[in-house]
Amino acid sequence: MKQKIMDQSQFHEQISNSYDQMISWPSRLRVESKFFEKIIKQNKVKSSLDIGCSTGFHVVMLRRMGIDSSGIDSSPKMIEKAKANAIACGVNVEYILGDMTQLSRRFSEGFDLITCLGDTLAHVGNKKDVSRTLKEIQNCLNPNGLFVIQSLNYANIIKKKIRFLPPSLPPNLMSETQYFRTLDYTKGSFILNLTEHAWYKNKWAVSNFSTKITPYTKKELETLLKLAGLKQIQSYQNFNFEDYDVNETNLILVARKEIGKEGKLSSGNISVLKEKAIPSTGQQKKSISAKIPAKKSNAKKIVSVPSKDRKTTNKKPKKLPQSNDKKGRYSKSKRLISAKKSKNTKVSRGKR
Repeated sequence: MKQKIMDQSQFHEQISNSYDQMISWPSRLRVESKFFEKIIKQNKVKSSLDIGCSTGFHVVMLRRMGIDSSGIDSSPKMIEKAKANAIACGVNVEYILGDMTQLSRRFSEGFDLITCLGDTLAHVGNKKDVSRTLKEIQNCLNPNGLFVIQSLNYANIIKKKIRFLPPSLPPNLMSETQYFRTLDYTKGSFILNLTEHAWYKNKWAVSNFSTKITPYTKKELETLLKLAGLKQIQSYQNFNFEDYDVNETNLILVARKEIGKEGKLSSGNISVLKEKAIPSTGQQKKSISAKIPAKKSNAKKIVSVPSKDRKTTNKKPKKLPQSNDKKGRYSKSKRLISAKKSKNTKVSRGKR
């Protein structure tokens, strides 16, 4: 059978129903929250934007830290899932349907922190598209604002010719859905294959989704960041502030906006402290503003979205721990600009 290569829009719409089943959000956020809590505290962050926010859990995490948080994604289904997840978690956040290559058209005010997590940049496109995206990020950051990228460490993947990425497997291998990711090498890019195995009626039902991605190494990203005016770059191998290692799986870069004529850049490096290592576990046409009412509850919830295209066992969705949003109600952002100014937008990509 000939392999069908989907464009980014088709790919993310197809996987949206299963996306939260692929990720152990509670354990992932438990590790990543410590990283962002330190950055937020030491840099006095008051506002954040997550680009390629997918189902929105990083936006929820940042809101629970007491800052105004927003997310943007080009997939309508991902935004729909993000809204549902925010309601389940009982927080007030803003999700926007839009293109990350045209951020300055969407927002009139800047952010103290912009994040691009889950290997999102590999789904953006060619180097020209990524350069444009980084420049838009620089335009939307406040003076001294921070930009955090998390991606796969493609220098290691290319060097070792790695094809099989870590799978997502449930505890009971015979009663749940399993996800496997593989890479096919092509000139200057990869074909990412996501294979879904679902145990149904005593047999495995298999679905495959493929799309083209562009790998960017640490050196390439640092060059593009500097050209976009994002400097003072620090690199890590995980969210425990361990220094970057070319032989490890992940890459995290933290950069600061270069002020230029707007003012003097602070002389110090980005304010993050190194901690003792803890094992790490491994996200148009219209602008939509979603102000979601908070729910108060002490019940613990975890969100998991079942696949829409196939019959599965009828289980209640898992939900993340609910929050009372004690830091105060979220006031509707003044940053959002009317979508009328940007009708012909280009597709941006959600995190993986």
